[in-house]
Amino acid sequence: DEVEWVKVSKMKDDGTPNKYWSMWPELRSSTMHLGVGDGAAANLGSKCNGMDRIAVTIGTSAAARICIPYSSTFILPFGLWCYRVDRNRILIGGALTDGGSAIAWARSLLNLDDNDFNDCLQRISNDYESKRSSNTVDTRQVSMIPFLGGERSTGFRTGARACVSNLT
Repeated sequence: DEVEWVKVSKMKDDGTPNKYWSMWPELRSSTMHLGVGDGAAANLGSKCNGMDRIAVTIGTSAAARICIPYSSTFILPFGLWCYRVDRNRILIGGALTDGGSAIAWARSLLNLDDNDFNDCLQRISNDYESKRSSNTVDTRQVSMIPFLGGERSTGFRTGARACVSNLT
């Protein structure tokens, strides 16, 4: 099922006059699409196109976005950004300067080689999935906000700092 922006962005020769067909006749039989932002592509490509799923992308930086229905009365929370996906939906989200660098920081801090670090991440992921599926996630678990290099969203604060809680 095509999302609306794909339908709207298609430009194909349907018999109606179009100056581009005379300028570039070789494009007459092609289908062209408007460019799509990487955030929208990440959300829609990972099936996070509704309010029930959040897309998280991690590279050098990191971002989290959720797709919600557009409303003219929507008030954007401070520090987040927002843009349209199509006529009916918007993405809201935030970003961190530290994405992959937070992982590199943890690897360095724990002094683990690649195999041991990957094994550690897999065990953590398995443990979390097990607890999540049985609805027994411990709210006292270690949590981290990785503002190692400040914040990156629209409310950019270079003074933002990392936080690790419930670590004994």
